Amino acid sequence: MSLVSLYDIHSVLICLLAFAASLRFDELAKLVRSDVEIDSEKLQLFLESSKTDKYRDGTWVVVAVSEKVTCPVNMMNGYLDKTQLSHDNSLFWQLSKAKYGYNARTRGLSCTRLRELIN
Repeated sequence: MSLVSLYDIHSVLICLLAFAASLRFDELAKLVRSDVEIDSEKLQLFLESSKTDKYRDGTWVVVAVSEKVTCPVNMMNGYLDKTQLSHDNSLFWQLSKAKYGYNARTRGLSCTRLRELIN
């Protein structure tokens, strides 16, 4: 993972989570670091509110570990190691081009930008 840039991990992780966890754009945009729990077998994402959550209690979405290169759990581990987010930070930040790579900005990604990255 060390040769891969933050931008690459960021973009691929968004696509993998959208597909593997069947998340909507607004659900991805609302995720914060404290909504993510990872162990050796799975990745859990807590959705505080969802269009499909009838009682608005929140729900956990579970993504299993796979042995493939496209494993969302391994990709999330690499992303969290590179970003060092605090618990109240948005999970997916806007990235700005720097002299050597990319820097994370203070604002989270909008639904529109997430849609552009996936399409």
